[in-house]
Amino acid sequence: MTKGECLKDLTQIISGLEQQQSAIQRAISALREIYGSGSGSAPAKKRGRPGRPTGSGAAAAPKKAAPAKRKRRLSAEGRQAIIEALKKRWAEKRAGENPATKNATKKGRKKAAPPPAEE
Repeated sequence: MTKGECLKDLTQIISGLEQQQSAIQRAISALREIYGSGSGSAPAKKRGRPGRPTGSGAAAAPKKAAPAKRKRRLSAEGRQAIIEALKKRWAEKRAGENPATKNATKKGRKKAAPPPAEE
């Protein structure tokens, strides 16, 4: 193969590739028109659960800005009232207990059985 034949073959290859490139560009532009996107790439597919349909009631209604919730704090008087009520409740519970059942329910260490007597 001579140098001239190689150049001729290369120019044919280049012209063939350019024709394919122009055909690909036409196909891409036609697809973009059908898709309705003028951008270079299709939008990324969202992951996760699908959202609400467009135009549904909750999504279409404009959201009102919710007022900031203030942190509720207990006043000193309110806290003291709760403390006194709890003390009264536990005092009544303790007064209602039977002393015999109080000792029976107490958990303690069990004593080991005495060793057997030797004869």
